Amino acid sequence: MLREAAEVVGADDLDLVPAAPAVLTEARVNPWGGTRSLPLWLPEGMHGLGSHDPAPALAAGLAPRSSAATILDALADERVRGLDRARVAG
Repeated sequence: MLREAAEVVGADDLDLVPAAPAVLTEARVNPWGGTRSLPLWLPEGMHGLGSHDPAPALAAGLAPRSSAATILDALADERVRGLDRARVAG
């Protein structure tokens, strides 16, 4: 997913560097959300979060979006809010 995000926003020359959870924890990086967090890093025991059944959402009329559309909309929102603003998560 990170490689796709880099390609969608035009950062296809980005070097992705894997990091073990222990290394991130030692560097005081938190999983999931909150201060100094990585939003795509699920904490131990929550890995099933991404494998839920979408049937109820689809039955309620929600429509899936492509990752590319979501990434581009998130980037546009970041630009509107200001890239240099203080952040408390992610």
